[in-house]
Amino acid sequence: MDVPEIGSWRTGSRLQIAVTLLLIAMGDALGFFIAGTADPTVGLAIGFATFVGAGCTVYTSLRRSHARMTVLDRFSASLGGSVLAGDALQALLSQTYSLLGVDWAWIITTDGVTVGTLEFDGHQLRQGMAQAIDLELAERLADTSGDVQAVHVATDDQGARRVRHVLGVSLPVTTGGSVILAIGRGNRWSVFRGHEVELFARIALHGGLAIQNVRLLERLRSESATNRHQADHDALTGLPNRARFRSEVARALNSGDTTAVIVMDLDRFKEVNDTLGHHNGDKLLADASARMRSVLGPGMVLARLGGDEFALLVRIAASEDEMLQLAERLRSEMQRPFKLGQVQADVGASIGIALARRRGENVGDLLRRADVAMYAAKTDRTGIEVYKVALDHNSTERLEMVPRLRSAIDRREMVLYFQPQLDLRSGRVIGAETLIRWPGADVGFISPDEFLPIAERTDLIRPLTRFVLAEAVAQCSRWRRDGHDLRVSVNLSARNLLEPDLADYIHELVVRANLPLGALRVELTETALLTRADDARVALERLRSIGIGVALDDFGTGHSSLSYLTTLPVDEVKIDKSFVLDLGVDPVAERVVRTIVELGNNLDLEVVAEGVETSRHADVLMQMGCTLGQGFFFARPMPPDQFEAWLAEHRRWTSTQVESLHV
Repeated sequence: MDVPEIGSWRTGSRLQIAVTLLLIAMGDALGFFIAGTADPTVGLAIGFATFVGAGCTVYTSLRRSHARMTVLDRFSASLGGSVLAGDALQALLSQTYSLLGVDWAWIITTDGVTVGTLEFDGHQLRQGMAQAIDLELAERLADTSGDVQAVHVATDDQGARRVRHVLGVSLPVTTGGSVILAIGRGNRWSVFRGHEVELFARIALHGGLAIQNVRLLERLRSESATNRHQADHDALTGLPNRARFRSEVARALNSGDTTAVIVMDLDRFKEVNDTLGHHNGDKLLADASARMRSVLGPGMVLARLGGDEFALLVRIAASEDEMLQLAERLRSEMQRPFKLGQVQADVGASIGIALARRRGENVGDLLRRADVAMYAAKTDRTGIEVYKVALDHNSTERLEMVPRLRSAIDRREMVLYFQPQLDLRSGRVIGAETLIRWPGADVGFISPDEFLPIAERTDLIRPLTRFVLAEAVAQCSRWRRDGHDLRVSVNLSARNLLEPDLADYIHELVVRANLPLGALRVELTETALLTRADDARVALERLRSIGIGVALDDFGTGHSSLSYLTTLPVDEVKIDKSFVLDLGVDPVAERVVRTIVELGNNLDLEVVAEGVETSRHADVLMQMGCTLGQGFFFARPMPPDQFEAWLAEHRRWTSTQVESLHV
């Protein structure tokens, strides 16, 4: 089928009008001739009929052209919207199918090796690798150079499509390969007419522009996504950068989930850079980020903040203990040697943890607190630290807490809890350690780890300690009036030992409560004693001289030797719970506990084991000769009313056990 050039179609249209006008002229001439030789009425009728017929032909032609232009305008507008919506190719096929009344419409793409088709047949869209007919069309239409070509494709009755007549054009696409738009009919008599060829050519022109725009839009979107990724991700590790991490933290805080941030800094990264070169330093950072990813769980975002500093967002944080376990896993990964070329590099890491306290908390404050904890871990060489106000010497919260703490002490908002101490052999309760709690009605419960260090660094430790002493002595007096022969222990700080009237105040307090001086025992940590050793010795000797017992708390965690016990004026040694918890697990811990127990017994000191949480702990301690125990196995710290109820129940249980033994 021969198809004229698109330009000749316009010439044909003008020629049609010229021929029509010529017919009119000839009809008029004929009419006038007949009018002059025959009946004039017949001549005029012939001329008029010729004029009307020619006019109708011209009008129909012009109307058809206007309709085509309207259809093309609507087609172009619809196709433009489809480009933005992402379904331009499907829209091009379906509208081409509808406008031209064909049986099939194809888009055939080829890159010189493979051919792919997108076909619309009025029922469904088919996409996939081409069949044999598509390969033939691609070969015959590939070199059309923008001109519409008509081809005849012979297929037998067993073929998937009995295509008879095809119009196709290779569309101008500059992104590589070729794209062919084709339409086909299966009826052998339904050949494509001139106006259909012209309409298809116009559709193909718009289709080519649409495909160009689709390819351009895809490229722009891809480049935009790449640019966005590069803008908020670290090029070396592929992790989110500081800006992206801050936005993720803000989103998590605003969601209301319990959020935590872990900041980690590699300990000896500078040595690697200076010794092995920056290329090995970069490899170390990439390997470190891969190891960190290996321990991540759901809801976590790992980022590189810069240099050798990384951060981890935990969107749904659990308890502080679980966060510590996660930090331990991260630190363990960093403690394994890194292979850098022929060198094994030991690096390690310091980690800080900060937990969000409320919804909508400031992102900068949360990250700063994690930084503070991390630098504390690096400075103190502890490896991991959870943020506490005591670590933050420049904290605005610390400054704000001072007047709140002062007000709480003045208003007696603090409450005391008591944890029982028992004789491991008989089960008898011999006393209780006094622990202070601050409910903090305006901001919620405030941990002693947060407010006690602030009190110690200000003048508030004096009124706070005296409040605890007075309340503890008063409670002990009530218990003794009720028939409970107990003593209470109260913790002192190193600053309390500098108060010249401390011993006199305690003596007067106990005597006024009508208690024996042995009913009160003061506890000091080993670190507190060593901080001001000379002042501490003088103060403690003064307390012992008036009959107040002294206990050395958390023994084994300081820096003194066991022989130091021979020079300290103490009556009791409390073994730190970190050793007790490892009994039955760590042989070294067992040897430490056994040594302290034996030394304490040899020096006629009472030995109290803290952290007794299982019956096995109690049994092992008794076998070692330890007489007293304290821990969750017996009871947790309780307010006075719960302590009294527990005490009554414990005494009933103890009496029952004693009676059963006698029976």
